[in-house]
Parts: sequence; structure tokens; C-alpha cells
Amino acid sequence: MRYNKTIYFPDINELKIFTHNLNFLSWKYTMHCVDKIKKSLDLYEIETLFNFIKKVVLKEEEIFEYYKDETRGIYKVCYRIKYTINMDIILVLGDKKEIVTIWINKKDDVHKTLKRKLYAIC
Repeated sequence: MRYNKTIYFPDINELKIFTHNLNFLSWKYTMHCVDKIKKSLDLYEIETLFNFIKKVVLKEEEIFEYYKDETRGIYKVCYRIKYTINMDIILVLGDKKEIVTIWINKKDDVHKTLKRKLYAIC
């Protein structure tokens, strides 16, 4: 199942535990993540971004979307983290703290194109 904070978010305690556990793991980067960020940033910006991420302590209140199934439980979580005055980092993390994908969003981007039918509801 796929959940979005603006639609339905039932597993708050599980998300706290999931986030707490991730904070004890080392960051990992998937090739998809690296390929995606290389298309939008230069080498200096990438290095700056990854150095910033290394210092991030994840917080459950930064989660805006997550994925869960019956056997694995929560296995993928999307965090929106303050980066600069005008920009946020979107991190999609797997359950081993691997960055599946990453992008930078303007603070005022509220994702009005959200396809509500893709998400679980109460």
C-alpha cells in the first residue's frame, strides 16, 4: 500500500520507529539516485548536497509518503528536508537507508498534481 500525508497516514508510531532505526544506519546511494542527481546538479553542488545529507538526522514529521506491505512492513519512505531558505531536499529511502532517488524542490511546491487514486484511504 502507498500512503500520502495529505490523504491518509495511519502508521505514525511505526514511522517513528522506522525513522529512529534508519538514523543508526549508514547512508547508501543507489545508482538511480546518483544518475538522477547528476542530470540536475554540477559536481560541486552534488558534493555539497551529499555532505549536507551525511549530517541529516531524519525526523518522522518530515515524512510525506510511505510504502508498506503485509510481509515487509514499511519498506520505502519519502522525506522532505529543509535545505536552503527556498529549497527542500526530497529523499526517497529504502529500509536499509539507501537513497532510492533524490531531488530538490522549491519550498512552495505543494505537489498539486498528486494523483489521489494511487494512495490508500482510511
